[in-house]
Amino acid sequence: VCSSDLLPTLALYQQQGFGVLMLDTRGMALRDRDYTRAHDHAFGQVEVADLFTAVRQLVQQYPAVDAERIGFTGWSYGGFLALRALLDADTPFAAAIAGASPTDWTLYDTAYTERYLGLPDGGQAPAYQQARLIPRAGLLNKPLMIIHGTADDNVLFDRSEEHTSELQSRL
Repeated sequence: VCSSDLLPTLALYQQQGFGVLMLDTRGMALRDRDYTRAHDHAFGQVEVADLFTAVRQLVQQYPAVDAERIGFTGWSYGGFLALRALLDADTPFAAAIAGASPTDWTLYDTAYTERYLGLPDGGQAPAYQQARLIPRAGLLNKPLMIIHGTADDNVLFDRSEEHTSELQSRL
């Protein structure tokens, strides 16, 4: 499922000569319950595994694809996945653009988060701890662009600011 808002951006990428791979990882909506809830208590785990598998299969099946030039872009949960995927020692991505990324799920909309991660227990619940991105900052070793607006009422600007600060302190 592709949001019509994305179509002009995808067309621009293609006009500039970029290939575009769209992938619905486990955990995406509009599928059966098992597929939609595959990331239950495990944000960023099955989705990133699916992304890495797809990229590796793409390169294997299409040798013309340059594995050293594959990037990832996403907004909100997709921004979380872009960050999470790049902040992994085994990432196949060369770069990422992360927009309005939740970096600490204790600070996100509780109706959504608690449905999948349960109660946060003051941020100490294992599901919340493993999904935090700030502790992964030291794994960044590839180009990353972080973008964020100031009007987002779900992922506040200070989340990106805090994460950017942590990344810069690791340089």
